[in-house]
Amino acid sequence: MFGKKILLSGGLLAVALAPAAIASAEEGDPTYSGIRLTSVTTDFDNLDRAINLGYTLGIAIPPLGNMVAAEIDLSTTLIPGENSGGTGITGGGGDEGSGDGGLLGLGGGGDGDGGGGDSSSSGGKRTQGNEDLRTNSVGIFLSGRTPGRFFGMARAGYRFMRSTVDELNEEQTGAAFTLGGGYRYDKDGTVELSYTQYSDEAAYLSLAVNF
Repeated sequence: MFGKKILLSGGLLAVALAPAAIASAEEGDPTYSGIRLTSVTTDFDNLDRAINLGYTLGIAIPPLGNMVAAEIDLSTTLIPGENSGGTGITGGGGDEGSGDGGLLGLGGGGDGDGGGGDSSSSGGKRTQGNEDLRTNSVGIFLSGRTPGRFFGMARAGYRFMRSTVDELNEEQTGAAFTLGGGYRYDKDGTVELSYTQYSDEAAYLSLAVNF
């Protein structure tokens, strides 16, 4: 299923960008590539940040050159984010537990010796499972960069993300937004630092080199 969505996303991008690529053919190669390292963070207190390796393919949209472009991003985890322990699927309650802990153990737990367990006393937002954080993602964006040696940039688009963390898979598709800035080291080459809100519960902080 994941592979099919990647192929579909790539096909839609190719169809959308074909007119721009044809119009730019006489002006030289409109495409550029990028490699980036990304720190992936989530809203879950028991998950450390993961480190992803990403690839970007962009096509400049005339007549503004690489200041306006369409981009497709691919990203996969190199170093997973450690899970310090989820809440589990059963909750508190000792010998005379009242059941207040509920199925997920998110309440106060029982009154017996078992108590509410770690899930009720640790506080914060935690995953149920103990899986380390790994993600694979695809994003399609329209990007804009200001002129000049130093520039600001913004992107808006649509993304698909699949994770080892079940809670993140509840929002696999949706809108994504990027803000950042960078430095142009030649006509087409840039170094960029950017922040992407990839979903309500996951964010990407990336250092990229485009060429």
